[in-house]
This record gives sequence, C-alpha cells and structure tokens, in this order.
Amino acid sequence: MDIKADFVNCISTNSVAGNFEEKLNSISLSDFNLVEIESIDILELKDDPKLIINMVKNTNLNIGAFNFHEEIYSHKNCLLYTSPSPRDS
Repeated sequence: MDIKADFVNCISTNSVAGNFEEKLNSISLSDFNLVEIESIDILELKDDPKLIINMVKNTNLNIGAFNFHEEIYSHKNCLLYTSPSPRDS
C-alpha cells in the first residue's frame, strides 16, 4: 500500500527577530512554507487582518496558525519549531 503525505514546514514568528515584515522576509528565504503568527505581531499591525494577509501573500507563505495568548488556532497540522527546546538543555 502506498501512503503519500505532504510534509509542510511551519515556523512561529516568535522564533525570528525583527518586525513582522522582516520576520516574514527571513522566513520566506528559508525552507518554511507555513507561518504561525503570534499575537504580538497582530497587535503590532493594529489588528488589521487584511494587511496581515497581504503581507503573508507577498512573501509566498501561507498562514498555518494564529497564536493568541497561548491559544493556537490552526487550519492545518503545523509542526512548530520553538526555542529554546527542551532538547537544548
């Protein structure tokens, strides 16, 4: 039986330095194709969802999840890379 699965790479904006636009640009230059947007980034953009969506689209990324005060809302399963990892200690 052949099992075919698409693997997606997702990273949180919390894991990248800079303002929201700088974070998206850095992420778009990597192998990630989904981004988890942290609440701090949403607040930085004055809760303007159209601006957020357009900024993400302009970097050819897709939104994998929104994280509002530790509550994660996800449309797809998203493997999140966080730092520091328990494995790092």
